Amino acid sequence: MRNARVSPESRSAGRNSSRARSDDTQRPTQATQNGAWEGPLPLLTLQRLVGNQAVARLIGRRGSAGHILVQRMSNEAAAAVAEKHGVKKEDAQTNATQGLRWDPVKKEWAKPKTETVYDDFIGAYDKSNGKMKLTFAQYEAQREKKVATAADYTKPINIDDQGQLKALWGSSATFDKWATAQRIAKMFTDLKYAVTEPKESTESSSKTPPVLFDVLKHNHIAKFEIHPGGGIHKGPYIRLSTWKGMIKVINTKSNPPYDKLTENAVYADVAIDAPVTTGEPLLV
Repeated sequence: MRNARVSPESRSAGRNSSRARSDDTQRPTQATQNGAWEGPLPLLTLQRLVGNQAVARLIGRRGSAGHILVQRMSNEAAAAVAEKHGVKKEDAQTNATQGLRWDPVKKEWAKPKTETVYDDFIGAYDKSNGKMKLTFAQYEAQREKKVATAADYTKPINIDDQGQLKALWGSSATFDKWATAQRIAKMFTDLKYAVTEPKESTESSSKTPPVLFDVLKHNHIAKFEIHPGGGIHKGPYIRLSTWKGMIKVINTKSNPPYDKLTENAVYADVAIDAPVTTGEPLLV
């Protein structure tokens, strides 16, 4: 019997079909309507067994938007984690279905605020080979503190934002040191940060001494100095003492202009054209 002829089109279709089947086993499908990523059964099975972070590290693949192409831990996966750490299958499934997650350190069920944190906790516990002493509640609290600390960096002033630094000065080339100090201090007290009472410096050799105040228990900003001008730097300035070092808001177009001398600082220049005049300070 002669072999049936196969047309070039059929061979091409066969190769494409084979390639499509191969691709289907290697990469996840598109995102579903609820935002979860679906993938081939082997990938999701592996994810349920060893956890999302482990799979993410294993495949090292991301979507066009930067998302890891795996789902977050499901209730089924959470039950498998609990069983792995000694919980009976029926108890594991019942509690996981209610959104509870097993804490292998404290050996009790917990209610995570986010699956991501629990997923990372289990990854850290397994990596320690069971030696980790931090309970899930402690781990979650530490993560929340880190997030809060990061947020503190930009409240009420992001010291890396030139626009926000310049806004401390105001819209005029002139400023009253007392009014400016009170305004900036209020920005912190409005967010429940304690500040010391703004006071005129008693150590300055300037005929127009600056007003100083401290910011207490802020992670990034410690002190403000508001100088109306007339000292060794000639022009007025607002100085911030921060964990990154000295930051100064200055005006190089003041009259006289600010003189940097040899200091090492980060500058935010408002560059407002106008002569600087100083009046009688306002009483606090």
